Amino acid sequence: MMKKYSKLLSVLMVIAILSACGQSDNKIEYGSSDDQTNEADSAETYEAVTLDNFGREVTFTEPPKRTVGLMQDNAELMLALGLDEYLVGYSFPRDKAAPGLEEKVKKVPLLSEMYPSKEVLLSKEPDFVMGSDDFFVDSVIGTTAELEKRGVKSYIPEAAGKPATLENMVYKEISEVSRIFGVESRGDEL
Repeated sequence: MMKKYSKLLSVLMVIAILSACGQSDNKIEYGSSDDQTNEADSAETYEAVTLDNFGREVTFTEPPKRTVGLMQDNAELMLALGLDEYLVGYSFPRDKAAPGLEEKVKKVPLLSEMYPSKEVLLSKEPDFVMGSDDFFVDSVIGTTAELEKRGVKSYIPEAAGKPATLENMVYKEISEVSRIFGVESRGDEL
């Protein structure tokens, strides 16, 4: 039950942070792959990123090119960072998207109303998947080790299993995802 409340609090905190970011005349300005030089494309300047993520070490030697956000808030973070072109699908939609992201979310393929199957996930040919730990079991999309063998890196937000603080649940995820994609300056803006 605590895990359920922790996830709900995580979603609400991400929405609150994203809703408050970049407000100008009641319009929220997020990064866009169309209006910014795409930092993630500059592989020559990309510095490898190694994270201690959910008890395992994950190293990225280049930014991911095909990402699946296993929950809508994962997809919204990608969109808020201006990484639209790297997002190939998401699951677990909510009734409403974060303010300012409604139209962008509609353009992202919805893979499943709930947990996507392993086959549906792999049909998108992702090289990166992010979502909560309960997705990464054999009966859902497979373990992180199994995905890694298929060339798919994974990221689990640290909020799972930790105290529900803003630092654990929002800031760290924004920082780490922006580092993974080499767009730290966009993460700092959020």
